[in-house]
Amino acid sequence: MLGLVVALVATLAAFVYLASEARITARYTLPSSIMRPASTPGAVQRGAHLAMIYGCEDCHTAPGNPAFTGNMLHVQPGLTLAAPNLRRFLKHRGPGLFDIALRRALTPGAQAIWDMPSNAYVYMSDQDMAALLAYFSSLPVIGNAPSGMHFSFRARLAVLAGTLRPANPYGLGLIGPRELGPAYDGGRYLAMMSCSGCHGADLDGKPNGAPDLRVIQAYDRPQFFALLRQGVVPRGRSAPVMAKLARRRFRALKDYEINALYDYLKARAEP
Repeated sequence: MLGLVVALVATLAAFVYLASEARITARYTLPSSIMRPASTPGAVQRGAHLAMIYGCEDCHTAPGNPAFTGNMLHVQPGLTLAAPNLRRFLKHRGPGLFDIALRRALTPGAQAIWDMPSNAYVYMSDQDMAALLAYFSSLPVIGNAPSGMHFSFRARLAVLAGTLRPANPYGLGLIGPRELGPAYDGGRYLAMMSCSGCHGADLDGKPNGAPDLRVIQAYDRPQFFALLRQGVVPRGRSAPVMAKLARRRFRALKDYEINALYDYLKARAEP
């Protein structure tokens, strides 16, 4: 009897491993890209600004290491991923594959990238992509390339259950935030690039996570500036997550960018 139980458990474990591995290592059609680094004046400075406000350093820099030299991410219990060294990736893989990884969440081997927030970047303009490429191309290639991906049995069960999924390789089915006309296009674009990674592609929030950005109704313009620059919500209370993002990313937003974002989110919140 004990031998039968052991055999059943071993069979179940093998099934979970093989079935989840098929999903984890699935291959997709790799699109082409002809993106190249911009050579226009100010492109490197523009790219550096975008890299900060889009949060590239958050995932791709290990504490105490030079920026963008890679990091091991403990995404959730039982799931560890390697965020690559962007300097080395661009140098050795080229700008086209860099673009595909960022905007389509696909590896050079045509596999899906897990936990890459491409829902935020799938609509990035070619102009901004070219500026990012110009900036990363200007950085010296240093540091090693972290590697490795570990899925525990629990994580593999979540893969099979569909509760743990990779970034959408093509952005198919993503519904962007509501369009409100040309006057708000700049703010909408910033919201997609800087906010949708946490608040969802449609900015409607995520279950048990970041709220629907209609919470903007509780903020006047100075309070919104305080939120993005200092991580302070109305009544002066510090919001831990926003305080961290303010220090690392949003403090770099220019006044006109915050104003455009505020105007769009306010208009979106109206019935």
